[in-house]
Amino acid sequence: MTHENWELISASIHEAAHSVVAFRLGIRTASIRVREKCTTARTNFSAEAETLYSRLCAASELDSELYQFAHHAGVIAAAGYIAEAHQREVDFNQIRDQPDAPGYSDLQSMKRVCAKLNEDESSLIKKWESEAVQLVKDNWPPIEALAEALIESPVHALNGEEAHQIISSQDSVGERNTDTEPCSQGTSGSVDLPG
Repeated sequence: MTHENWELISASIHEAAHSVVAFRLGIRTASIRVREKCTTARTNFSAEAETLYSRLCAASELDSELYQFAHHAGVIAAAGYIAEAHQREVDFNQIRDQPDAPGYSDLQSMKRVCAKLNEDESSLIKKWESEAVQLVKDNWPPIEALAEALIESPVHALNGEEAHQIISSQDSVGERNTDTEPCSQGTSGSVDLPG
C-alpha cells in the first residue's frame, strides 16, 4: 500500500480485518468508515448481527445460536488488532493492551463476551486470537484490497455491499495463493504471517 498516512493505513487494515473475518464467519457488514485523522474508525454490522449482539448482552443464559455468535464476536474483535499488528510489524500486545491503543476497545468487548460465556477469560481470548491469526493469514489479500478501497474512497467509507464485492473478488486470488508458509503466533503476541 502506498499512502503517506500510516495511521490511515493501519486503521483501514484494522477495520478491513473485522469486516473480512466477519464475512468468512457468515456475519454481514453494513458499513466501514475510517476518519481521515483516524480518531475514530468503525465497522457496522448488519441489523441481524446487531440484534444478536443485543440479545447476547441481555441474555442470562445462552442458547446455541448466541453461544456460536459470542465465539464469532471474539474472533472478529481479535482480527482487527492481529491484522494491524502484522501490517505495522509490531507485537499485537502494543495495539491491544494500552487504553489509548487501537485494539483496546476490541479487548474490552472480548472481555464482556467472556463474562457472558462464564468461561476462563484468558483461555478464551488466546483461543480467539489463535483463530483470528489463521483467518487473517488465510484472508490477507481481501483484507489488503478492502483497506486499499477504504483509503481510496473520498470519504474513507464503504457500504456493506461494496465491502462484500471486494472480498468476493479476492476469493480467486486466495485460491491461487494456497502455497504459503504457515502462520505462527509467538508467545509474546507477535504474529508472523507469510508475505
